[in-house]
Amino acid sequence: MMVHLPPQTTAGSDRASAAEVRAWRRRRLLDSGFPTDVADAVVADPGFDLHALLQLLDRGCPPELAVRILAPMPSREALL
Repeated sequence: MMVHLPPQTTAGSDRASAAEVRAWRRRRLLDSGFPTDVADAVVADPGFDLHALLQLLDRGCPPELAVRILAPMPSREALL
């Protein structure tokens, strides 16, 4: 698996860098074979571990199943 690092951040560019990181994550997912709607859902939720998702794909796991396996747990408050 090739490792691609997200864009570098600089002081004072947090807002722009957040958008750049989301765009980078989306590109990585699409380049790895994720359907557009699944990639967009993953990018919208910062709780997903992108590298873990890509590792599952490298091992032959379909994108949709990888997302189900690694879906972030709801907060404790959401469960109550």
